[in-house]
Amino acid sequence: MITLKCKRCGKEIITSNCLRTRKKYCSKECRKISKIKKVCQYCGKNFEVCLLKKDTAKFCSKECGWKSRIGKEQSKETKNKISIANGGKNNGMYGKKAWNSGLKGFRAGIKIKKICKLCRKEFFVTPCDDNRIFCSRNCLYISKRGIKLLEETKIKISIANKGKHNSLKTEFKKGLIPWCAGTKGLVGGWNKGKKMSEEYRKKLSIAHIGQICWCKGLKTGYNKKQADKLRGRKLSKEHVEKIRKNTIKWHLLKGKNFISDAGKKRISDAKKGIKRPEISGEKCHLWKGGISKLTDKIRKIDEYKEWRFSIYKRDWFICKMPSCDKIEKSLHAHHIKKFSKIIKEFNIKILEDAINCKELWDINNGITLCKKCHEKVRQHEKEYAPLFQEIVKLNSII
Repeated sequence: MITLKCKRCGKEIITSNCLRTRKKYCSKECRKISKIKKVCQYCGKNFEVCLLKKDTAKFCSKECGWKSRIGKEQSKETKNKISIANGGKNNGMYGKKAWNSGLKGFRAGIKIKKICKLCRKEFFVTPCDDNRIFCSRNCLYISKRGIKLLEETKIKISIANKGKHNSLKTEFKKGLIPWCAGTKGLVGGWNKGKKMSEEYRKKLSIAHIGQICWCKGLKTGYNKKQADKLRGRKLSKEHVEKIRKNTIKWHLLKGKNFISDAGKKRISDAKKGIKRPEISGEKCHLWKGGISKLTDKIRKIDEYKEWRFSIYKRDWFICKMPSCDKIEKSLHAHHIKKFSKIIKEFNIKILEDAINCKELWDINNGITLCKKCHEKVRQHEKEYAPLFQEIVKLNSII
């Protein structure tokens, strides 16, 4: 822990080593009060700024900043900063004129005059929308009438319109009563009880000629060989009782509402965090004397963070695995000798023992690896240990 002073009132602040650069005020009130009034260089309005931004803030908003840059070229310093930020890559714009060079245009209100292809009306367009042909969406939709759509476009339209309703009048809303409420079992089909005439039957038979049944060629669950073997076989009393109980359960559950997916989620969320004393703690089969809790405490100490940062700094914040592509950005500090083995060897049971142990904070026992390489090394630490030790020796010599 470190003691600092508030930049406004001068009070002492106690913070950790991680927040020594960020912590500058003792409270939110000091942060709010410590503001300065300035004048915008574009519109001339008065605006308030924090003390930290008294030299950098020049405009009251982003819009004033954008408007002030119209017609100006970038200096060499800004170009160098952009190239360093992009890793030295050139996007193909250096030495070329931009589409809006010479225009004070786009944000100031320059527009291009065009004529609609369908209705022949005049309409205005910004330089970005120079490829537009129609004045409105209605003209665009009318022009596409009569054109047959491809199957791919039809599938895309069906996916996009899933769950949507065409009109608000026909949409069923919360609180409304459906037309069929209270008519369960009373209202039947329109043709219930009616007999079809012979002429109608002949028409149906002629219409269905040549149609293939939906279940033709499908394998059913019925097997003749098994049926012949079981034919004439008598079932035991226990087997008969099991069948009877299952049929009773099915008849009882028939018509009842089962639990939905949303209900299952609610039940699981409600039971989260509830401990079971029968299985948790020392009664668990995976209990090892409370090692996991101690390791979590050690990883939150400032000494562990400093140890990790010193390894990253030594290895230049780069993965030291020889077969790594260096594409993964997330880094990990890997222990060459296992973290759990050191705790067992020195019988570390308290944080004070861990702080006094020198092997835990030895820099030569650590190496930087990316997330992918660290996952490869797990459960193969002994195989990679001699390779990592040689790499650490070379880095220490350099």
